[in-house]
Amino acid sequence: MMGLLMLHDVLVWPIWCKLQVANQALAALDKFEYVDADFIGYFDSPPPTTTAMTNVCISAYKKNGQALLIAVNTSRTNASGQVTINPGVLGLPAAVKAAGWPDNSPVSVSNNCFQLSLDGLDYQMLLVTGLNSKGK
Repeated sequence: MMGLLMLHDVLVWPIWCKLQVANQALAALDKFEYVDADFIGYFDSPPPTTTAMTNVCISAYKKNGQALLIAVNTSRTNASGQVTINPGVLGLPAAVKAAGWPDNSPVSVSNNCFQLSLDGLDYQMLLVTGLNSKGK
């Protein structure tokens, strides 16, 4: 449920739900300071990312040269595939890097593409920033 809410920029009042799950997601959004960011929905044209995974939707928050991707598998079936980041839509330079959020776990990005695996009805957050001139 939290993935679907974040995917559509909807806040939740964590009542009658698993508080730990809601609080964890809200803490990650707060760490990014999403209230000061611009929301870009997976349904916008052009979208923040593209993928051939039919049941995976990815929305984003962008601010200050970085973007927080919210990737959600809307199906009960596990999904795995390539995601292409659209840096222009996210206000980023042509070459980007990514990390899991909020733990900064490494994500391998090549030519603005990365592999994503999501369990059914699960979500993942990723922080995307521009590469500096030395490729870091």
